[in-house]
Amino acid sequence: MVDYVLSLLRNGHRGPIVAMSRRGLLAKPHRHVDALQIDETDVPFGASINNLLRWLRDRIDRNATQGVDWRSVTDGLRPYTQRLWHELPRASKRRFLEHARAWWDVHRYRMAPEVEVRITQALDSGQLTLMAAKVASIEPNNTGARVTYRRRGDANPLEMQVGAVVDCNGIVKDPRATLNPAVRSLFDRSLARVNPLCIGIETDRNCAIIRRDGTASRCLFAVGPITRAAFWEIMATPDIRNQCAALATFLVDTASEDRPNRMSASDC
Repeated sequence: MVDYVLSLLRNGHRGPIVAMSRRGLLAKPHRHVDALQIDETDVPFGASINNLLRWLRDRIDRNATQGVDWRSVTDGLRPYTQRLWHELPRASKRRFLEHARAWWDVHRYRMAPEVEVRITQALDSGQLTLMAAKVASIEPNNTGARVTYRRRGDANPLEMQVGAVVDCNGIVKDPRATLNPAVRSLFDRSLARVNPLCIGIETDRNCAIIRRDGTASRCLFAVGPITRAAFWEIMATPDIRNQCAALATFLVDTASEDRPNRMSASDC
């Protein structure tokens, strides 16, 4: 949403902008702070989401009494987020996605200070409005669309005429809804399946794509955000770079082991 608003403002848009989401949250501003050094043995791997979030809040509160910014704690947790996600029970993953993901996202994916200034100006001037609400329906018309929505905590429907509607929900969606022909062909040919949480295609820890029958492919691998079901934090360039390096090492090692044999197309 922030990126799209900035693009509108850069292109000279002068009209009002309404940013609508269920909770009406805005990304927190970034500050130049050092990541806190967190010992791996202190991290509660395998804990339920309730216990994990309680541990994180307690860690932030304890460090705040010593003048440590909360950003230092969340950044210090970054080396362990993929393992935390991997070892989180499935029920806890579902609860996190339903109830806590939005709060994590606004603290984890922050606005640069110069972006914060521009967004704050738009909010203070009234050009940008944040609204905690849920869209009920969108009806296109000659001047844009008529949006029916409900404010958070209010059952009464309201309407708003807009010039355009932009979906800024992000990438945590069911990949079967994609229009990408390459991804769709994987599903059509039973070469891939969606993970139980419906947030990405299913892969193993070596990035091998899991086929519909539950077996791991020996020649089809995935990297980047589409593997978020297995790795969760896999959108930033450093994370993808590390993932690619690990996959390259795995492929080289596997090729050395398979060299005496010739792999046929059916092995894929």
